[in-house]
Amino acid sequence: MADLNQGIRLKPPKDQAVYLQRAIAYANLKDPDVNSALIDLSKVIRAYPDSARAYCVRALLYKEMGRNRKAEEDI
Repeated sequence: MADLNQGIRLKPPKDQAVYLQRAIAYANLKDPDVNSALIDLSKVIRAYPDSARAYCVRALLYKEMGRNRKAEEDI
């Protein structure tokens, strides 16, 4: 996680895939940082509105949070 954060700080990526990777890493932490994951996923979706993977991961996070309506909007 530290490497992803440092890389983004030093050289912001042109490809949003790094934000998707970081969002998944946030979500998979022992103590998940869901809010940070959602922020990164929303960045990816704004830049790449056709990113099915970003929508699916965000929907799963919303579902886990009990935000079913938001999850359904992403699917």
